[in-house]
Amino acid sequence: MSGTTVGPSGSVGTQSTVGAPASTTLRGWAVDPAVGREGAAELEISDGILVRLTWLEGESAAGIAPGGTLIAPGFVDLHAHFREPGNED
Repeated sequence: MSGTTVGPSGSVGTQSTVGAPASTTLRGWAVDPAVGREGAAELEISDGILVRLTWLEGESAAGIAPGGTLIAPGFVDLHAHFREPGNED
């Protein structure tokens, strides 16, 4: 069984029977440091793989602003806790 799902920020996807979206379309403010560009964009993800990125301009970008949904490459938390728990010397 499958059906269409609508997620936060207007994301739309097709729900598979396993529970993970088979395909998802996201609209938001995208940041691409590889090319040094940011702006309104639409991404299509299929089976966990980015298959399309479209930069939006003009009327198609209406309602998408930097203060809204942010789409960016993965963030990694690099901080570490040493000598925990108890802070032994």
